[in-house]
Formats: sequence, C-alpha cells, structure tokens
Amino acid sequence: LYWDEIMGGYWCTFSRNPDIYNPHFEKVLHVPWKARQNNLIQNGSTRIKLTLSIADIIEKGDENIIKIFEKYGLFCAGCEFSTGETVEDGCRQHGIDSNSTKKLILELQNTIKNDQIQLN
Repeated sequence: LYWDEIMGGYWCTFSRNPDIYNPHFEKVLHVPWKARQNNLIQNGSTRIKLTLSIADIIEKGDENIIKIFEKYGLFCAGCEFSTGETVEDGCRQHGIDSNSTKKLILELQNTIKNDQIQLN
C-alpha cells in the first residue's frame, strides 16, 4: 500500500490512542523503502551503511561524531527525527548539497575508523 492511500482511507484506516507513532512506522509504509539502494560507502574496513540511522551512529559514536554533524549544520543529538533519518536523508532535509554530504560521510568514516568505533 502507498502511504497516501492509507492516509486517505482508501484501503484501510488506522488509529491509536494516544495518536503517537514511531518514526520508523512511516518508513515501513513507503513503497520505495524496499527498492532503496542498499550499497555501502567504504573506506578501508570502516563502513557506514546508507540505511543506518543518524541516531544509531551518534549512539555508538562519541563527542567527535556529534561535533562533525554540528560542523555541517546538523544538530542531530536529541532530535526526534534522527531515529528515522539516514545521513543522506538528514542532509537532504536540511538542504546540504551532495558534495558536502559525501564529505560529511567521509569525515564520519575517518573518525569512526580512528576512534575504533564499532557500528555493528
């Protein structure tokens, strides 16, 4: 089902009390979710999966990770959307161009590798 078909009540309706949903719930309902490109950006043995959420990276990382995000204007620590957004999603939402996004990911990878942070 498409998200707008569900929201429009075409196929079904849903409700919850209280009316609060996990940010991942919406991702499950989006059709492109399964078709999403699932390749890895690699730098040596350090890997950031493009499907890994910002919150997961911050949680497993350290202060340096938070500082890198903030350097690029992404104040993700404590943001309610960080659990449902990947680095690419966050950059896109905040208007960060693709070159800066690549630089951010490379900087994150280098920090993860140098600080020996395990993302698994």
